[in-house]
Amino acid sequence: MDYREAKAVGDIGEQRVADRLRVYCVEHPPAAFLSNILGRSGRMTAQLDHVLIDSHGMLIVEVKVRNGRVRGTADERRWTAVYGGMTKTFQNPLEQLRGQRNTLSKTLRGVSDPIDLDLIQGVVVFVDADIGYLELDSHSKKWVTSVERLASVLRERATQEGGGLSDAEISRRCEQLRLLDQSADLSVQASHAKYRGGASLPSTPVVAVPARRPEVTFSGNPHRPGGLEREIIPSNWGSPRAPSRPLTRKEQRRQAAIAEFVAICVLLLCLFTGMLGPIINAMTRMFVSIFVGGSS
Repeated sequence: MDYREAKAVGDIGEQRVADRLRVYCVEHPPAAFLSNILGRSGRMTAQLDHVLIDSHGMLIVEVKVRNGRVRGTADERRWTAVYGGMTKTFQNPLEQLRGQRNTLSKTLRGVSDPIDLDLIQGVVVFVDADIGYLELDSHSKKWVTSVERLASVLRERATQEGGGLSDAEISRRCEQLRLLDQSADLSVQASHAKYRGGASLPSTPVVAVPARRPEVTFSGNPHRPGGLEREIIPSNWGSPRAPSRPLTRKEQRRQAAIAEFVAICVLLLCLFTGMLGPIINAMTRMFVSIFVGGSS
């Protein structure tokens, strides 16, 4: 699965989660949520899939689309997804949530509008995954759920006693997060990619030459990771060569000077070696034979 296919699958998973958050907000006004928030505090960055803001505070919702069995413990740095005879490891999402909470808290302190860290919580929502193999304690298990159970988790949240934010504070925090979002800033995107261990964004746009794409055969739903059956790459598949660019005037003058220098060297060589006369005679005979043969 290439980047665009993986992103499409992830977007569909995040949309399924967003639909449940939207229902919760309609049932519990003035609750609201924001999606795809990129924040930075110093050298730390955090990409937040969704942030729900209600009377109980802020809830960071981290979405993980994994088709297959997910294994891991609360203390392991890497978790494992097993599907189709393949295994793939990824960062412990509970650890990822802790980093996101700290970054969000520091960002709010940086704008002189801190919030109690206890009012910032997080939940990991798995889409199309079997999380029954996770070995979590009762506390950690509370913050890991499936997209099918997310509605009940939110209903349980709504029934909690007390509240940390008033209606006015909910609206103010929503607007605050909108202003703090730096997802459109290329430098912050590059910092986040570097922070997550990925390649930074190119400093200048890269113009790609269209290439023939491999045929991809799907079984079942093409929008699910498990639907990818095989990838057939033709033997002649490859990127076509880019057309050569036109020469600049400076390059044209340089090439003309080189050609003139070579011609002079050949002429001088012929003069000094006595080869000029025979060459001229041979060329004269060739032109005469061509002229006579053409006229006859």
